[in-house]
Amino acid sequence: MFKINENEKNFLNNVDELINTYIQTLPPQYLNFIQLKNGNKLRPLLVYYGFTLHSSKINKRLINIAYSIELIHKASTIIDDIIDEDIKRRGFDACHVQHSINEAIILSIHMLGEAFSKLYDEIHINNIISMMIKNMCIGTLKELNISTYTNSDEITEIINLQTTGIIKNCLLIGFTLNTTDIDYNDIEILGSKLGYLFQLLNDCESIFNLEFINANKGNYNFDYNKIRKNICITYLQSYLNRRDIETMHTLTPSSISKLFKKYKIKDHILSEISYIKKDIYSILDELSHRYNIYRLKCCIDYTIAVAEKRANI
Repeated sequence: MFKINENEKNFLNNVDELINTYIQTLPPQYLNFIQLKNGNKLRPLLVYYGFTLHSSKINKRLINIAYSIELIHKASTIIDDIIDEDIKRRGFDACHVQHSINEAIILSIHMLGEAFSKLYDEIHINNIISMMIKNMCIGTLKELNISTYTNSDEITEIINLQTTGIIKNCLLIGFTLNTTDIDYNDIEILGSKLGYLFQLLNDCESIFNLEFINANKGNYNFDYNKIRKNICITYLQSYLNRRDIETMHTLTPSSISKLFKKYKIKDHILSEISYIKKDIYSILDELSHRYNIYRLKCCIDYTIAVAEKRANI
């Protein structure tokens, strides 16, 4: 089982210290900011692992950037929960439930402001992160406006703008902070593959592990107008006959489950996951000839295993 080592623990403690200091600057009613305090800190860790491919000397610059990315990620989850009408995040009240929708929106904007306050002299990083945020917003707008019978290309574009973008940039930003090495193509592809896989496994939770979804998000949130953005639904739609397609918008969780079994969609998804994992480990093997990737690989192994367990596949 993967456990963070002492260096990683110290790094995350520094990030947490900045988060706690930031929370103390908020009005008193927000001192118990559950959604900001909780989380696995995967994105700061990816920044760290990208950086430590070249160096083990952690500095304040790295910590500030990792902290800023965590704030941006948390701000995006607050907005996502409002849009998706989820009442919980990791089993705790979502920000808009703990406080209110209006407060949650303002807090997310405030967090973005705090994030950029730590990046004021980071012109290159600022440009990457600004573009990342704009892409995330465009992805969400596309998500809100997708057609009833969407296709895999549309969903893939949305994932690339959202989850894939932030995971890729975490590794890329960390990697480019400490080197003049211009060959970062493998790092970029690795981040993209990881981001897509994480989103695919996350989407599987809504289909194959409803009990987990209910415990962590507070409801099944089974509304076809919402779940049609789910990549698993796109897989299903690509195999449906005309009669089944016409009834999709009226289906219940149990009837959707029957269609998944009828068309053996889980097998197709497992095959896709296998191909993506093969690509990921092929890239890691290539990187291992140039860098010490041991801790990065351990983290990836563990994160994929946890995601697969939650997806119940």
